[in-house]
Amino acid sequence: MTGAVKHGRAVNLDRVDPSYRGFPYYAEPCPARVLLVVPVTEGETVRGSARTASTAPLPVRSPPVSSCEAEEAARAAARSIARAVQNERVFAQIERSKAEHFRLYRASQTLGSTSRRTRSSMRSFARPRRSPSTTNASG
Repeated sequence: MTGAVKHGRAVNLDRVDPSYRGFPYYAEPCPARVLLVVPVTEGETVRGSARTASTAPLPVRSPPVSSCEAEEAARAAARSIARAVQNERVFAQIERSKAEHFRLYRASQTLGSTSRRTRSSMRSFARPRRSPSTTNASG
């Protein structure tokens, strides 16, 4: 079952024997009658799977729900999951970039203020000092 999903194929079991308890997706045996597993892909790469199971058979309604309709709905959900994961990755990258820009901005401010203080102190060293004897030499 997982092998099919790893290769990008869906697993659609719509008439599972109620006594079957071998689904590996649950901690306890699950008496599922319907199991649908579709791959969550990113491009051509399978990133995971979306699973849905029901202990009741497919509902009877007019028109009847086909397993193909259920599979297409699950595939649409898997595409939404993949988009949400991609959006989260982009958001995380933007947040990292913002944090880095903020650190660089703070560093430039610190360097700028240190540079101004250094220039100011260098100017005071460069000015010739007048001694008290030369300012009152007229006396």
